[in-house]
Amino acid sequence: MPPALSERTEKVLRLHALSGGNTMREERIQEAAFDMSTSVRRITDFFDSEGKDAKGGARLGSVLALPPAVQTCMAALIDHLRAFKLERVLRLTGNLQAFAESGMLRGRDNLI
Repeated sequence: MPPALSERTEKVLRLHALSGGNTMREERIQEAAFDMSTSVRRITDFFDSEGKDAKGGARLGSVLALPPAVQTCMAALIDHLRAFKLERVLRLTGNLQAFAESGMLRGRDNLI
């Protein structure tokens, strides 16, 4: 999350974290991580690192077609997962689709 959130957003997150036995780890990320031009560069570097083949270009194109807010979050997620050497899961862009299209989050073995 960015370091500064609205009071309303903070309240929603706090209520969600406390409801129904949910556990949530809160991690604040510097505002600079959500800069659009920097995010596009980090996403491009991430997908370019897998090679210059047609698949890599198509994956990059599908991510860059996402709304700007999703792109900045994707870049922050790449950085976060990289710390745990888990960023490769984001190369599976076949599972990317607008939430409004499906009404659910898709995972390999589960639906949320």
